[in-house]
Amino acid sequence: MVHQFVERTAVGLSKDDLRLISALAETTNNNFDALRFLSRKTRIEEINADVELFCRILPIVRKEYCRALWRWLRNIALMDEILVCGGTASFVRQELTEHFDGEGIPICWNGGMELPKYLDTMGLGNRIADAWASHISHIKFLDHELSYDRQDKSLVPDYYVQPFKSSKPDMEIWQRNGYITTSLGI
Repeated sequence: MVHQFVERTAVGLSKDDLRLISALAETTNNNFDALRFLSRKTRIEEINADVELFCRILPIVRKEYCRALWRWLRNIALMDEILVCGGTASFVRQELTEHFDGEGIPICWNGGMELPKYLDTMGLGNRIADAWASHISHIKFLDHELSYDRQDKSLVPDYYVQPFKSSKPDMEIWQRNGYITTSLGI
């Protein structure tokens, strides 16, 4: 999708520009001013023309991306329900929801998972819901396989202390954060 946006706007953008993805993501919040910073022009009239171009091209590219996604999904499996995770999914959430509602297929966003706010130190939110869900599932798997009894301790503590950046983590911090420790420094 990013590649198509760059190709169709043809104003000298680079698909490798790190600002591009974040600017496109901001448009899901109706913040089209984020696109202004993508323009390489210097005159305000030319910048405004670029933003207008970006705003015309973006819906077309989004629609084509969604159509390609739907075709791909139809070719890989029959679905009676769909689970969607990640940042790109949030970018096209409205389109995906409308499509699957129209098909009569229930859609579950981010598996009902939500990254606890105090752990979201990088502001990634739903963009890492799949990784968070995998992490929690892995902990539950290890608990089961190792016959570990949490004794009603939550998988997610209500606090978090950032470990020190040292070669040997402090045992107390590891234990307070709920890590299983077997020997010093592990």
